[in-house]
Amino acid sequence: ATVHVTSDGYEVRTDQSTVAMRWSLFDRIDSTPEFWLLFMNRQCAAFLPKRAFDDEQRRQLGTLFAARQKTAADHGAR
Repeated sequence: ATVHVTSDGYEVRTDQSTVAMRWSLFDRIDSTPEFWLLFMNRQCAAFLPKRAFDDEQRRQLGTLFAARQKTAADHGAR
């Protein structure tokens, strides 16, 4: 599988399928040592394995997700 991440969301492609998800779908993003867990309505709806990204990409994604969490909290979401 190939994962492509942008500031708007992510896309996962395999030989059989393509799935695209926008960050705005998710209420919360939690970080574990191995994964980012993406929640919709208090249920884990998707995950991204950290091993799929190099150190710099993991740092950038951590920063992106932290900024999204702060923005959501500032707007009363969560």
